[in-house]
Amino acid sequence: MQRADDEQVLLEQDAVLVFADVVESMRLLQHDERRAVQALRAVISVLLEEAVFPQAGQVVERQGDGLLLRFKSSIDAVRCAVAMHQVLRGSFLNTEGQVPLQLRVGVHADRLLCDASGLYGLGVNLAARVLQVAGPGETVVTTAVRDALVDDVDFRIEDLGLCFLKHWDAPVRLWRIWPPEWPGLASAGAPAVPRELDCRIRLAVLNFEASSPLPQGLGDFLNGACVALLSKQPFLRVSSPLSANRLHGGLEDALRNASHLSVRYVLTASVQLLGNRLVFNPQLVDAEHNEIVWAEQAMANLDDWVQPDAPPLHQVLADCVRALSDAQVQNTQDRALPQLDSHDLMSSAVTLMHRASGSELPRSEAMLQTVIERHRRVAAPRAWMAKWYLLTMVQGVAADPQQAVARAIEAADRALDVDANSALALAVKGHALCHQGLDIDSALHCLDAATLSNPSEASAWLYRSVWHHMWGQPAAALEDAQMALSLSPLDPQRAQFDLVLGIAHLVARDLPGAIEAFRQSVSRNRCHLPALRGLMTAQFECGLHEEALASLQQVTALAPHLTVRRFLSTGAHSPIRQRVASALIALGVERG
Repeated sequence: MQRADDEQVLLEQDAVLVFADVVESMRLLQHDERRAVQALRAVISVLLEEAVFPQAGQVVERQGDGLLLRFKSSIDAVRCAVAMHQVLRGSFLNTEGQVPLQLRVGVHADRLLCDASGLYGLGVNLAARVLQVAGPGETVVTTAVRDALVDDVDFRIEDLGLCFLKHWDAPVRLWRIWPPEWPGLASAGAPAVPRELDCRIRLAVLNFEASSPLPQGLGDFLNGACVALLSKQPFLRVSSPLSANRLHGGLEDALRNASHLSVRYVLTASVQLLGNRLVFNPQLVDAEHNEIVWAEQAMANLDDWVQPDAPPLHQVLADCVRALSDAQVQNTQDRALPQLDSHDLMSSAVTLMHRASGSELPRSEAMLQTVIERHRRVAAPRAWMAKWYLLTMVQGVAADPQQAVARAIEAADRALDVDANSALALAVKGHALCHQGLDIDSALHCLDAATLSNPSEASAWLYRSVWHHMWGQPAAALEDAQMALSLSPLDPQRAQFDLVLGIAHLVARDLPGAIEAFRQSVSRNRCHLPALRGLMTAQFECGLHEEALASLQQVTALAPHLTVRRFLSTGAHSPIRQRVASALIALGVERG
């Protein structure tokens, strides 16, 4: 039976839509729903009386903390947006003055379908998506609106470039608007449309400067060693030395050299020889933000710098890699996801997920989902999404561990649908099947296929080590863990590598070696439950009961609902998990 609404005639009309919502209203609702609703109703009423109606605005929809408004002209719509921000300046959502009152506003002009009941069409959806780009106190508009405004007369206008909007096929050019009398708003940056999805961070190592005479060839040796070590990192794209070594590394030259080499970061250093001791002063420069993000001074005997493993150089570069990962994450913290390019989203998502913090995992998931929506025919983000599901299980935050593993396998399969030879997807699927414990032969087949597809994929060797310590041979587990470390010696997720190495030692009954590796892993990530559980088990089996109890306290602080039954809900048949379960029982954890 056809409803009366369906019989209404659809008309086409030009209109300007304004979406506005109150920032932080959800937090207030969760704290005191009744008071929050009363406050929001009062706020919306004030906005209508003092900003919307004076600009001849029409209320299309009023819902909770938000408004959908309609205007006849772009000028009126943006004037209303600015007026709404001005009305709320200095206002608070609670009497204690703890929640400042701010709006996000998105504006779009289009030809819309309408009837007596409402507005329809892509233009309405686009206006809602534009709102998601605006930050607190900001107004963001589409080009259709911007073209009706005069820069620096009625408004100041900042080009945000092409932004990727959720569930929108192509990027949309957007603009930020504010009155000339307001202080300039800091640019959040404009994400470029990537020509290809190469999510590695672009870095160049410039020729090092000698502050004192050096033995012939020493500077080139150190420079080459840095390039070689950094090039092993799977998340870095290091410029060819044939190009970078022609440019010298003074700090004042960093920006120009970064532009020449099309890189985001530049590593430069000065080297000085004091007697038999070499002083190394590296600096990492973010060319996009024109700032030094990391600097260090290292001093050691010259012989130590030129050893095959070069311990001082390894330590310096490990610190550099961590600083680089932290800088990438920091650059994404206060920016809306549509304004971030895929390179920043991917690298930050991977870093955040391995920090294993409950507050950071949701942000990591949102970043990965954004990249997946932009690049539906690329395997890598789907493979990392599979890894994300596994981490929720490993960290004990998944509501249903078995379901998390199943979703990891599904995400890996979607990645393999895109690229059947994706080493990362094969490795993660094998790892998930290994934890599921239902088809361990298929798990090993996936892991072997990953190492064959890309012998340099460190995660494939790492996860194959996990398979061997769960279902195979201790010697093979140790060999594969060491191979993974050799392929990515400076990996920012080194805590995971140390964990797997510790478990390999534990399986081989090398308890002191296991304790040392687990301690290294925990020192790099104190929120990593598997490393803490492994350390607890090795300490218990070594007879160090007090230390084991101290480690268990850290475990239960991170997983307060831990029971032996919950722990064994995945991989229960694995001998190593049975050993961990035995230690948990002996130390007093409930069976569940």
